[in-house]
Amino acid sequence: MPVFNLSELTPIAQRLPADLRLALRTPLRIKTRGELMQKPEIPAIMQTTA
Repeated sequence: MPVFNLSELTPIAQRLPADLRLALRTPLRIKTRGELMQKPEIPAIMQTTA
């Protein structure tokens, strides 16, 4: 994963689209707090891929 300086994040975020679509090609099972996540949460997905 890329590492950004905090001062670089705002200009990058402003160029991103307002909507995000994530297409999963395989089943997604993520545990958070010891239980399977029922509703996808971006922070949990990002933490899992790190």
